Amino acid sequence: MATGTWEKLRMLVSKQFSIHQRHIKPDTNIYADLGADELDILNLSIRVEETFNIHIPNEKLATLRGRAEGIVALIAMLSCEQRPARTLGTLNSQGK
Repeated sequence: MATGTWEKLRMLVSKQFSIHQRHIKPDTNIYADLGADELDILNLSIRVEETFNIHIPNEKLATLRGRAEGIVALIAMLSCEQRPARTLGTLNSQGK
């Protein structure tokens, strides 16, 4: 699990649900364990998108209802998919 991503997600969930970060584990279920409703999931999706500079497609929103470790995996996947491709020209202009 990406440590930086995990820590940022724990912080977001902690703030949104007013729960101490130590109580948020990889297997914490956002919906079942924290009592999230649809509005909570929508707010969490907005915060995740803003924090990680990603777009969560509607068909992936259900992942936010699940376990925290699944959300970290989704963030990692979307970050890779949505990152602009680095071309040879881009690399050359950066002196690499």
